[in-house]
Amino acid sequence: MPINFPIQQQTTNNNALFLYLVNLVNNLQAELDTFLTAAAPILQGNLDCDGHNIFDSTGSVTINDSLVVATPQLDYQQTIGIPQIIGISGGSTWTVSRAALGQWSYNKTAATDNSILGFDITPIMRTTSNKGYELTSFNVFWTLTGANLNSHSASLTQVTAGSGTYTTTAIVLTGSGTLSSATGTGIIEGSCPLTTPAYLNSNNSKYIIELSINAPSGSSYSFFGITLNFNYSAF
Repeated sequence: MPINFPIQQQTTNNNALFLYLVNLVNNLQAELDTFLTAAAPILQGNLDCDGHNIFDSTGSVTINDSLVVATPQLDYQQTIGIPQIIGISGGSTWTVSRAALGQWSYNKTAATDNSILGFDITPIMRTTSNKGYELTSFNVFWTLTGANLNSHSASLTQVTAGSGTYTTTAIVLTGSGTLSSATGTGIIEGSCPLTTPAYLNSNNSKYIIELSINAPSGSSYSFFGITLNFNYSAF
């Protein structure tokens, strides 16, 4: 509704300015009324920019379009440490030790042994194809002194529950997951790329890394951690 100002007695010099301002305000009010009429459906929350309903009259939100991010993020990483070890298969004694500030490791006694360390790396996942976390590789960190290992390797397995049983599927690693068996100075890093990057998103599944250490007498082995390298497609 237009805003009307009563015209009061004005001096000759002020009359023209006063009438101009009254006319300007009335014109602005008319323009605003036109805009509000056209924009009402959007301002009331009924439409998005494509004309789809977003809000109902109670303020509840409904999004009718899917959010799609075509390019996955490539820089996700997760560290797996001693707390994520789910078990040890083998006869050696393993103990947790602190080498220096922040440097905690899991150490095998210097004895003949064939140990397997297990790690559950199952992420929060989506079961939609090509969505969620796509594992590209993982790196293992350890120290080895005294004597070379007989063998040293890692594996990755998908374990799926169904119909009263578990089905296991090996996820292929480049080089069969073989890691260095030689002694070295300081922490040693070994890379395990997946031959084909894998979305860890199969329904009712978990994902297990196993680290196998076949050691002769006199070899002292310490496990420091594993880093998982992911791509991530949220939508």
